[in-house]
Amino acid sequence: LMNMLEESSSHGLLCLNDLAEYVALQVHNSLFSEDLSSLVETTKNEAHYQS
Repeated sequence: LMNMLEESSSHGLLCLNDLAEYVALQVHNSLFSEDLSSLVETTKNEAHYQS
């Protein structure tokens, strides 16, 4: 019984770890794309003021 419990808990931890990694990746991607789009906006504005 203890062995089963150990296996299931380690499996649960593994899933949790995967989930945490997935969430972190999603957050990183959305933050990165936000930064990228605002950077593009800034660049466009700069170019607009230059001309």
